[in-house]
Amino acid sequence: MELINVLNKPELFRELTEEELALIVTCVKERSFNDGEEIFGQNSVGDEMFIINEGTVAIRRMIHGEEGVEIARLAKGQILAEQSFFDGSPRSAAAVAEGRVGVLVLRRDEFFKTLEKNPAMMSKILLSVIGTLSERLRETSYKLSLYRPFHHS
Repeated sequence: MELINVLNKPELFRELTEEELALIVTCVKERSFNDGEEIFGQNSVGDEMFIINEGTVAIRRMIHGEEGVEIARLAKGQILAEQSFFDGSPRSAAAVAEGRVGVLVLRRDEFFKTLEKNPAMMSKILLSVIGTLSERLRETSYKLSLYRPFHHS
């Protein structure tokens, strides 16, 4: 029951019923990381998505040659590596444990097999992904509208 409560927190799974969440629980594995341990690296390729069950994770990205610039800090109930999980592209940033961190690991192949057997659940998740992508695109567009490029004379 506790894992269902953790899975119910991310937007991705929020519309699922308890029975649907129980199906996802069968696909997850628990993993833990110590302080400073890398959960995954920038540009790494992976078929796993992580849901934070305990602790805090720093999201770091190399920017203009400066390594390890923290761009986000995530906590319990938040998801890591979902873009790479869904589209198979390399990860855009690294994730590093801040203190002890516990995650639920969801592998793409097992998750997709479960979704294929449950079309209603697949529809709910796809609508959630579309909503999240739209929200992120809107936020990025807004941030870009504030950007004033530096011009050399």
